[in-house]
Amino acid sequence: MQTPACPNDDALRRYVEGQLVETERATLNAHVSTCDSCQSLVVSLGRGAANVELPPNIEEFEVLQRLGKGAMGEVYLARDTRLQRLVALKLLVAHGDESRERLMREARAAARVHHPNLAAVYRVAEHQGRLYLVSEYLDGQTLADLALPLPPERALAIATDLARGLAAAHLESLVHRDIKPQNAMLTKSGTAKLVDFGLAKAAGADPQRAVPDGADVDLTRTGALVGTPRYMAPELWRGEAATPHTDVYAFGVMLYELLGGRPPHHAPSVSDLRDVVLTKPAPPLAGLMPSLPPALCELVDRCLRLAPGARFASGAELLAALEALGARPPALHARVASPPPPRRRLPLAAASAALLVAGAVVFLWLPLRDERPSARSHVGDAAQAYDEGLAWWRSGSTTPAVRRFEAAVASDPSFAAAQLWLAFIHPDAVKARAAYSQAVLHKQQLGAAD
Repeated sequence: MQTPACPNDDALRRYVEGQLVETERATLNAHVSTCDSCQSLVVSLGRGAANVELPPNIEEFEVLQRLGKGAMGEVYLARDTRLQRLVALKLLVAHGDESRERLMREARAAARVHHPNLAAVYRVAEHQGRLYLVSEYLDGQTLADLALPLPPERALAIATDLARGLAAAHLESLVHRDIKPQNAMLTKSGTAKLVDFGLAKAAGADPQRAVPDGADVDLTRTGALVGTPRYMAPELWRGEAATPHTDVYAFGVMLYELLGGRPPHHAPSVSDLRDVVLTKPAPPLAGLMPSLPPALCELVDRCLRLAPGARFASGAELLAALEALGARPPALHARVASPPPPRRRLPLAAASAALLVAGAVVFLWLPLRDERPSARSHVGDAAQAYDEGLAWWRSGSTTPAVRRFEAAVASDPSFAAAQLWLAFIHPDAVKARAAYSQAVLHKQQLGAAD
């Protein structure tokens, strides 16, 4: 039974068929998630529109609408009846016990990574002999839905968001294996998120059939090729394992498309594409889009190097390069410099205090300019924790960065560089001051050796 606040049947039908504009869809999403009557109508309309039978409810998840089907299985919009929220429910395809166990293991690993630029995985479990995965429902569009090419500023902002998520996953030893525009969502708030993280390897299709270059065929059968052909690095075509380097390559192809409007390689079939990727370097982005900033083109070109070692080593390294570009607006577009705002005069005491702090920072901070003391004076667990702390900080994640710098200090209490980072970023003012004092105490380590 509908209430006056419920939409009419025609509005719900257009909701199911995807005919509503974003604002209308958002309003109906909020209503349907809490209205039992409308949920029943959505289920009924969804069955009629798709001409397929929706699966029965799974545990506390009420299936509302089919969203799509891919190599991993079928995806449905569902309502979590306990927490009263919309979720994406995926009924996964697994071939055999070994594939099932691997998929479960990788899904659980993905669920352990929490980052605002990764779609959250809430649960992976089994229901009546079939695996299912429950993840965050993102209301927005994929990058494949955008009109290309994008302005460089927007492409850089999207890429930086996605690289933050990729960096966080790589730090947890997770490899995406299938980065492409269809697996990158842009939410209505403007945040970009990677989805389907680390699951493509365990489910898939026949990798032997030839397809047009424009087709998105997932070559992900266990023991075969991993990824979508257009975005696969040369080493994947050779049958080598997926690594952070292969994710960086796929990221580069995607960014090339966002900026250039087309992928770097074209071929009429999968076999032809394989030959091109293995033998020919990607054409420089600047040749396709000469108006783009050279530094941005060089970043994309580095992602697409044939040799894995010539690319960025991980999402964290890629993120650092993207953020360096974003921190220098003139590198993206020429602007007439505006005059600086008038300076306000500080009281003498405040000015003296500021000078003291600035002097101390310069005194301690300049020796850290290359940010890699672990490569020389510190080794083992302390060095590794320090480098991980830097990577977390570059990815925009302060809490895990603090934990890793604290781990570095726990392994080596005289690690002044780690202490100084804690002094700058620790949310606890008392601990920050204590870390600063320790950095001063061990300041001799901030010299040439570091």
